[in-house]
This record gives sequence, C-alpha cells and structure tokens, in this order.
Amino acid sequence: FFSSRRRHTRYISVTGVQTCALPICVVVGFALETNDVLAHAEQKLRAKGPDFIVANDAREPGAGFGATTNRVTILAPGKPAEPLPLMSKDAVAEAILDRIEARL
Repeated sequence: FFSSRRRHTRYISVTGVQTCALPICVVVGFALETNDVLAHAEQKLRAKGPDFIVANDAREPGAGFGATTNRVTILAPGKPAEPLPLMSKDAVAEAILDRIEARL
C-alpha cells in the first residue's frame, strides 16, 4: 500500500486479494511469467479477481529484474489486453497509475 504524489490518493497494490476493506480501492496484481505470459496472467485475473493484472515476460530482453526498462501488458476483466511498449520503469508505473485513477 503506497501513497501517490498525484492527488494524495492511496492505492493498494497486492496479488491475491479478493476484497478490500478500504472505502475505495483498486487492486492490481502482477504476473511475472516465463512462458504463456498472457494465458497465465488471464488465469490469475479470473482466479484472484483484481481490477488489473500487469503481466511481463521474465525472458524479455531489456525488461524485468536488473533492467531499467520494462515491457508489460495490462489486463482487465472484460477488456482486451493492452500491451505497452518497452519503456522506463517509471513510465510503466505512471501508466499503471493512470489506469488506476481512471477507475476511481
């Protein structure tokens, strides 16, 4: 759970939470996968029930742990997968926050 600089809003960011005790929250799950990235992320989206899953491929060059950039796909129930281009991890965080704010 962290506070954003934007609008002093608090967000909860965990994987595996089905409900939230806060009056308003958006649950974001993260799926770092090594194969069948979208299929496994979609399974987690259905099984765990977050508002979003941010999926990335651990084998992607220039992405994941030890890199300053990442390439992710954002999945939400009932919406098409939204692949983002390779970008800085700060830009990925901003893109996630933009989608969270749009839900509030």
